[in-house]
Amino acid sequence: MALPSDLQTNTCAEACPDPTPSLPEQCQKHFTEPFERDKVISGGSTGIVVRLPCGHARKQSYPDDTPREREDRLLDFKREYEVYGRIVNRPHFLKMIEFSEQGGIILQGVEGHTLRYYLENQDTCIPLSKLIGWARDMAAALHTLHAFSIIHADVKPDNMLLDESHKVYLIDFSGSWIDGKPGSSVESVRFFLPRDIMSDSTVETDIFAYGSSLYEIMTSTQPYHDLDDEEVERLFEQGIFPSLELVPCGQIIKKCWTGEFRSIKDVQAALQEIRGS
Repeated sequence: MALPSDLQTNTCAEACPDPTPSLPEQCQKHFTEPFERDKVISGGSTGIVVRLPCGHARKQSYPDDTPREREDRLLDFKREYEVYGRIVNRPHFLKMIEFSEQGGIILQGVEGHTLRYYLENQDTCIPLSKLIGWARDMAAALHTLHAFSIIHADVKPDNMLLDESHKVYLIDFSGSWIDGKPGSSVESVRFFLPRDIMSDSTVETDIFAYGSSLYEIMTSTQPYHDLDDEEVERLFEQGIFPSLELVPCGQIIKKCWTGEFRSIKDVQAALQEIRGS
C-alpha cells in the first residue's frame, strides 16, 4: 500500500503535553522496549497493544508470529498509520506518536477501559445525558472518518475507549477501508448488516453497526445477547430486530438498522433533536 508522502508523525517530546525531563529519553525506546506479557492492554486479530514505561501504547505483532503473519500485520499497521495521518488533531481520536514498519504504531496512552467494559461493569445507573453524549461523540467520530473516505468496518463499543474523565475515543483502524480499498475487518454478527460476506463495507454498513452500538450504549447489552450467533444472523436477515419500545433513542436505532439514514450526518441531526440531554 502506497502511503501519502505528506503524512508526518510527531516526535514523542512534541506529542506529549508538558513533558518531564525524563520523558524524551524514555520515549526513545518506543520500539526497543522489550515485550512484557503483564503490560499487554488488549489483543485482537491484527496484533496486541502494550503499555510502555513512558505511558504511551505500542500496537505490535504477536511475539510468536510467523514471518507471513508479521507481513500481514504490517499491511494492517500501514493502513492504520494512513488513517491516523488523515485525522490528525480531530476530536475523539487518539494521537499517533510514531510509526515503524518493523515495530508497529505508538499511540497516545489512555488510562481507562473500552466502553463495552464500562457498560458491563458499572454498578450504578448511568445518566441518560451521558449516554447520549457518548452516542453523539461516536457519531461525530464516524462523520470525520467518512469525510476522509474511510469506512471503519468494525464499529462497536469494544472499539470505543473511555479515559478517566469519560472522554470517548474511536479506535482500531487496522482493518478499515480507505478510498474504497478493502481492509481486513468485518463486523461481528450483532453489528453486521446482512449481506454477502465478500461485499464491500460502506457508509451503510457502518451506520448499521452504529445502530447496534447505540442499542448497546442504551441497554448495556448487545442486540439479542441471549441468542446464539446463528439465530441472530437468521433474524437480522429477516429484518427482525430486538424490541425498541422502552429503549431510549429507539427510533434512531431502528432507522440505522432499516437503512433509513443515508449518512451519519443524518444520524447526528436526529441525535441533536433529542430533548433533555
